[in-house]
Amino acid sequence: GAHAGHQDGDIDAARASFQTVCVALIDVVRRYGNPTQHPVRLAFCPMAFDNEAAEWLQTAEKIENPYFGSKMFRCGEIRGTADPKARLPEAETAAAPAAPVGHQH
Repeated sequence: GAHAGHQDGDIDAARASFQTVCVALIDVVRRYGNPTQHPVRLAFCPMAFDNEAAEWLQTAEKIENPYFGSKMFRCGEIRGTADPKARLPEAETAAAPAAPVGHQH
């Protein structure tokens, strides 16, 4: 009913807010390094937000997907690790890494 839809909307809004925070944190760790005492892993899920993909930071070695809950808790991959004070690798483009970037002349 309408009530369930409202709850789903709240969760979607919370996830969108969470993603905004994640993007900012990832940017900070890429620029300035990991401020925590633990290795931080950059996780990536291609299916978040209706297959728009999302990244987040986590300390766990296995994927802990914040976007799908228990059903798809392990959906995703670790794309990089930043040890304490180390920086994350730069972002990969969303396109397949094998594709050449730029114009071919």
